Order: sequence, then structure tokens, then C-alpha cells
Amino acid sequence: MRELIEEERQKVRHMDVESRAKFVFRYLKEILSTDAKSEGFYYCSVVLRQNLFPKAEGGHKYADNAKLLETIILLEKRGLVARDVPEPWLQGNRKKFMIHLTSMGVKSGIDDEVILLVDKPEEIVRALEQKVGNLDAVVRQYYLESLHAYQERLYISSVICLGAASERAILWLAESIESFRPKYQQPIQKRRRNISALTKYLAGSILSDIFPNDVAFEGELRKRLVLLGDLYRENRNDRGHPKTVDQSWLGEDQEILLIHFRRYITTICEAIESLKKQSTS
Repeated sequence: MRELIEEERQKVRHMDVESRAKFVFRYLKEILSTDAKSEGFYYCSVVLRQNLFPKAEGGHKYADNAKLLETIILLEKRGLVARDVPEPWLQGNRKKFMIHLTSMGVKSGIDDEVILLVDKPEEIVRALEQKVGNLDAVVRQYYLESLHAYQERLYISSVICLGAASERAILWLAESIESFRPKYQQPIQKRRRNISALTKYLAGSILSDIFPNDVAFEGELRKRLVLLGDLYRENRNDRGHPKTVDQSWLGEDQEILLIHFRRYITTICEAIESLKKQSTS
């Protein structure tokens, strides 16, 4: 791989630990072999520090060692890398250890998966809001909690919180339709207590009336509502109470749902914004 220039190394030194962890993981994905029998499967921490940070002596060198260790510990906590016992030629130097990718690290991509695993949950939510505008407060709260739980490998908790966020997202859209299209208020009110029935209604023919001039978006919203309804049913029952979650639920399953939820909520936010614009035009 290419050598980092001095300016890039300075940036790495001043990154917060989450940003540095993403950078280091991408770096390791590029230089490390995924074959455990290969010599290139391991990488020395000292060489990694020298490649990532500016040349330094004394205090800066000690600080860089600490920053690298903190970064590796975060990646290790997320299951992406592991520290190995030093080779004999490294014995006697406590600052040296070997690093390799875990099986999860080998499988993980460097985009959505690593963002979910490493980024601060608040930053993930803020980045979404910069794209779609402010989220409903309840959606935001449960989505944020789901991300926190996922990062701590509390997958059942993450599943339940995402189910709560998905329920509120459906109700948020319904409330917006009620506000800007009063003729739908009564049929929506009749279905509010049954989220599955409400979702089915919202994904029905009323979308053709609400978005008559945008067939493509109407189809996208309908598809997202159906998928969001499936997500809701997967995690909660029709009355909105938590049900037993499959104990074999894997992190990779919840990772997929979290990635898709971002797409669902983006489409719902676009629909709500469109309703607002229609009401003022």
C-alpha cells in the first residue's frame, strides 16, 4: 500500500479514538492477509505505529503508543482484530505485540458495518439527521439505544429497541398524513392500536392519492412500509409488546436490520417532508 504522507499522519494523531479506529481498520484490511497460514496474517504494533504516526521522540512517542493501544483495544472489543502473543524476537519489549484480523474482521466491509461497530452512536444518528432533518424524538431515542446495545453485543436489547423505533416511525408517518390530509384521519384512528393493520393501510391505495405525481417515490415508500412492517412483526407482536426473541439471533442479523432501518427512516422522512411542501403549495 502507499505510504502515508506527513500531513495524513498528523491527522491520525489528532483523531478521536472512533475515527482512528475506522482509519486503522481500513489500513489493516488493506495490508493484512486473510490466510492464517500466511506470514502476512500478522502485523507488528511497533511497525504499525511508525507507519501511522509522525516521527516522534519522548513524550509524543509514548502518547502515540497509548493512542494506538486504545485504538486496537476498541477494534478488539468490537471483535474486528485480536492481539497475539509476541514472537520470540519481540520478547522483552512490552510495547510490541502482533495484530491480526478476526473472522469477523475478515468478513466485515469497511463501510456500513464498520461505521455501526466503531462510530459513536450519537454521531451515526447525527449524520442521518444531517441528511433527512430532525428525527421524531421517540424514533431517535430508540434508534440510538439500539445502536448502543448493538455495539455492546446486547443483540436482543438492540432488536427490541429497533422494533420500538420502527413502530414509532409508522405512527409518525400516520400522524403526518392525518395533519396534512384530514380525510384520512378517521380510518387511521381506527387502526392505530394495531400497527400491522395500520401499516397495511398506509401501504395501500392512499399513497396513489397522496403522491399522484411521483409514481417512483410512491412505489419506494410502499416497499419500505411493507419491509418496515415486517421488521416490526419480527421484533414485536401486533399489540406493541415485546415478545420472546430467538436466542440464536446473531450480530450480523441485527447489523443488516440496522443498515436497512436507516433506509426505511430516510424514505419516511422524505414522505413527511413532501406532505409539508404539498400543504404550503
